Amino acid sequence: MVLHFQDYDYQDIRPELVRSVQGEFRDGTSDDPVWMADNLTYEQEGSDVKVALDSGKFFQDRDDGDIYGTCVITIAYRYQGNDYISVTAVQVGR
Repeated sequence: MVLHFQDYDYQDIRPELVRSVQGEFRDGTSDDPVWMADNLTYEQEGSDVKVALDSGKFFQDRDDGDIYGTCVITIAYRYQGNDYISVTAVQVGR
């Protein structure tokens, strides 16, 4: 997944320092979903932060259909000398 950073005028910005990228996952196919947290592997290229999601790590293998869930990605970063947190939520599946 690629997260692209822009300001309010839709101009690309490049974070000076990405401090951490964390993910929280919840299996949407479970009868008793539990949030699981993990530090995510990432790579920064200009205004983009590429995040690796390992669905096998967070969703149990099942033979009875699609698997989907919610992923909340939190990125702590520095831009123009100030610290920020970016939060992105997506539905993921396999």
